[in-house]
Amino acid sequence: MVNPSCTSELLLTIQNFHQCSSLVTLKLGQTNFLLWKSQVVSLIRSLGVQNHLEDEGEPPKVLKSDDKEIPNPTYSTWLNNDGLLTTWLLVIITEDFLLDLDNTTTSFREWKSIDDKLLPSSKEKEILFTDTLMSLTKGNMSHEEYLRKFKGLCDDLAAIRKPLDETN
Repeated sequence: MVNPSCTSELLLTIQNFHQCSSLVTLKLGQTNFLLWKSQVVSLIRSLGVQNHLEDEGEPPKVLKSDDKEIPNPTYSTWLNNDGLLTTWLLVIITEDFLLDLDNTTTSFREWKSIDDKLLPSSKEKEILFTDTLMSLTKGNMSHEEYLRKFKGLCDDLAAIRKPLDETN
């Protein structure tokens, strides 16, 4: 199914994404998904192309009117924007992590591949992160380092869709 917001999508250029690249301060790797995603999603939303990550559908290439087929102008806009978004996402990912991604041709499939690789709901990871969190002590760490480790473990749990709640 085609996302209705696709019909009002503005045609983007390489310059749009180039300007956004300077606002992303890190490349996606195995350990920084939540930080990376928080930067990237807000930029994608500001460009008006978040529907590319949420909906696999694309507009039809042609429209039928009175038994005639005419080119769909929204298709070329969608294709242009999706190609730019896909390329931009690949540029802001580390080379090591790129090797782990599936060979994708659309931004939706690329985003899904990233989610599939970095958000596995794994019981083993949940146990590991929870145990590490419960046994975390400040010891010789500075206050900032301790809080950074604590937040990192909380983020790791949230990334596998097992965030801390009041019972933890």
